[in-house]
Amino acid sequence: MKQDLYKLEWYKITANFVAISTNKILLTVFQSIIKKTYTTTFPNEKWKNEIPNIFFHIKNKKANYKFINFEKFPVEIIITNHTKEDVIRLKETLIEIMKIEENNNYYKLESVLEIEARNLEKLEQEESIEINDELCIEFLSPFPVKYIKGKHRTHISKKDFIKAFENRLSRLFNKNIKYNSNDDDFTVIPYYWNYVDLAHHNSQSQKGHKQYINGCIGKIYIKGNYSQFLKLILLGSELHTSGKLSFSHGYYYIHKTYKAHFTNFFPSKKVLFNIVEDIYDNFDDISIERLTERNDEMVDVVYNSLKEKTFHLDTNQAFRIKKKSGLTRTVEKLNFKDMIVSKYILKITNKIFDRVFEDESIGFRKGVSREKVIEMIKESVELGYIYLVESDIEDFFSSINHIQLKKIINKYLPKKDLEIKEILYQILDTGYIIDGNFFKRERGLPQGNPLSPMLANLYLDDFDEYIKEFDVKFIRYGDDFIILTKSLEEARNMLSETKDFLEDLKLKIKSNKTSIKNVNDGFDFLGYSFIGSELNCKFETVQIFKKPLYIVESYLFLSLEGEHVNVYKNRKIILSVPLRRISEIIMMSNTTFSTALIRKCIDFKIPITTTLNTGYFVTTIKPDTKEFFDISYFQRIKYDEFSEGEKISFAKEIAVGKLNGYKNLFKSKYQKGTNVFLKEIDEYILNIDATDSNNSIMGYEGKITKEIFKQMNGLINNNKFHLKKRKRRNPDMINSMLNFSYYMLFTKINTILRSLGLNPFLGFLHSHLDDYESLVADLEEFFRADVDKIVIRMINLNIIGEKSFNKTKRGAYLTAEGKKKFINYYEGELLKKRGKNKMNIRENIYRQCLVIKGWSLGKNKLFFYKQGENK
Repeated sequence: MKQDLYKLEWYKITANFVAISTNKILLTVFQSIIKKTYTTTFPNEKWKNEIPNIFFHIKNKKANYKFINFEKFPVEIIITNHTKEDVIRLKETLIEIMKIEENNNYYKLESVLEIEARNLEKLEQEESIEINDELCIEFLSPFPVKYIKGKHRTHISKKDFIKAFENRLSRLFNKNIKYNSNDDDFTVIPYYWNYVDLAHHNSQSQKGHKQYINGCIGKIYIKGNYSQFLKLILLGSELHTSGKLSFSHGYYYIHKTYKAHFTNFFPSKKVLFNIVEDIYDNFDDISIERLTERNDEMVDVVYNSLKEKTFHLDTNQAFRIKKKSGLTRTVEKLNFKDMIVSKYILKITNKIFDRVFEDESIGFRKGVSREKVIEMIKESVELGYIYLVESDIEDFFSSINHIQLKKIINKYLPKKDLEIKEILYQILDTGYIIDGNFFKRERGLPQGNPLSPMLANLYLDDFDEYIKEFDVKFIRYGDDFIILTKSLEEARNMLSETKDFLEDLKLKIKSNKTSIKNVNDGFDFLGYSFIGSELNCKFETVQIFKKPLYIVESYLFLSLEGEHVNVYKNRKIILSVPLRRISEIIMMSNTTFSTALIRKCIDFKIPITTTLNTGYFVTTIKPDTKEFFDISYFQRIKYDEFSEGEKISFAKEIAVGKLNGYKNLFKSKYQKGTNVFLKEIDEYILNIDATDSNNSIMGYEGKITKEIFKQMNGLINNNKFHLKKRKRRNPDMINSMLNFSYYMLFTKINTILRSLGLNPFLGFLHSHLDDYESLVADLEEFFRADVDKIVIRMINLNIIGEKSFNKTKRGAYLTAEGKKKFINYYEGELLKKRGKNKMNIRENIYRQCLVIKGWSLGKNKLFFYKQGENK
């Protein structure tokens, strides 16, 4: 290749112009001038749009550069496959054409230099580029890049980048030029340029055909040993590199020394100021510092420390948060200054690093939602990828190897962007204090730093690329991932490949969270349930896969930290939960929370419900939008359209639904007299069906309910929890548990109805004229037997015992610890699949509320789920 490249020769005409007007796009004007010059000089030679022998560039100017009036600039015109005599004629024609007044509307020709014969040797002498381990070439005019599915719009592979040079030179000189080098070992970093669409216009030579001036403009970095490839780069600096030769496509400038990307705009006071405002709005813990620091003063402090290169991260304060498994995780809290700098570095680097990531990596990325998973899985299964490897990475964030991550950071960041690199390294190296003791961070990322999710994705990008090399479909969200294959054997192979690759990254998968299955057997991923390619719920029901956050203890403080809710006790974080995992927040005791948290919860459509210690509902804070008012308005219209007879019919359905639930409860554990009692319930059902007044319905329902509670004693093993009388005031232990379970059920239904914009006061069995949420009370009836069963199990399994209560003159009440045990078991039972439709209680509640919403909006008829079965 070496000798061939040195034999290539071409001519260059340098024409000096002066700008007369700046109202025309630069490239289109000069393309027109060059075309007119060529066709006038060679009238019998057909203009070849795709492979011309003449092209141009404006020396060291970007294609979208705007000249000021009377600014002077050189245009270099390159001619290949022509004799010197041909080039002389072209030069003379150019001069004559530019003497015509109509050709001088925008740019005037001042002079034309002597024609130059050009070759690689001359370029090497003129440029004299020192070979280092990094080279930056900056594209000044668009370089067309073919879009690759799964990659960013600006991505180009090393192979395609080299091929662009080979093809360009081969076409210009009618030779088969190939790059071959066993010595070179380099990486192309195509993440710092941007895709632009400068203009398009109708072709004059091909009617109906549009010509585009688009592609990537900006810096591309080459890292490693590129000594042989440098010859192609030098040639391209004058001959360009692109499949398109018109409109100066693919013209670039070679930076002769290391070139930074971020330094030119680092630091920025404007960006820092915006970040400070954002932190104040989204991080409650900063509020105290805000009282003592003005925004501009804080920005000045941070700006000067970055400008003078004196900034250093402080040691983080850390907290241990207990997991459900009994283990703990460490969450770190940054001070205000460190939070500003971390978010600033994230803002300016995320655009670059996000281009590195694969489309299949969907976690912690702006503009990439989890809902994308639905379409990805559906498409994959329909293509025949029906076997599934599901797994997650054990202790991922705390296991990341610093040496390897620093190598990855160094791979993608320009060598001269030392300030950015130094801060990222500091984040990895800075230790933390917990319980008064200092700990050096030897591995892992600080959970609590806004940069950690991006760095985690960066660490796994090679893993993502490796898995994609196989004939599989792959989706990863943080440390959770699935791989879809076409055969069971391939799935087993991919699991083995996954383990081996992660081992090289000093990571391992969780064996208890890893499995291989056929997608038709059903699987859960990121809170969605799938059977085959079908989502096992409507899109709107995604909310039910999130979990409620219950606040049981008194005097806790809920604060916002970015997109996490932190729960404080005695100024220490005891819990930190991502907002994306919360369905609702229910405060069951005296709790304080911030307005910033309210705003964020409204953005995430998370209702906040507050109650009294006694369990009575106070209010629900939800999005206050026109949509919500419209829904409740239409619900009222639909409700009033029902006749009294229709309302009574629904009331019967509710009462009968409750009794059928209890029939199933008693059938689940046979005892003496069960069959007789079931017949008694059936008689009451017949009586309810036969009546036509609400009072009679509630009368029958009330009488049999008293008998139901007596019969329940036969299901309870511990005599101390037997029901003597059902009562709400001054409760004994069993009544206290039933009260609490009904209160939780009532609160959940009430919260869901309100969060969907529905009016909870429009009941059927329970009158809408009553001063309480009658619709909530109606829906509660369908699930009373379910929660009674949960209470009975808690007693029989000794999850709740006598020690779980405080006994007072006013009755027995669950202790704070007792409430925690109760809630944990209760919520777990709500999530268990049951019934013919394999839905859990939470899903049934939510779907029933969606039916009511759909009815209110005229999308479906009103009906009720019975015994967990779809109607």
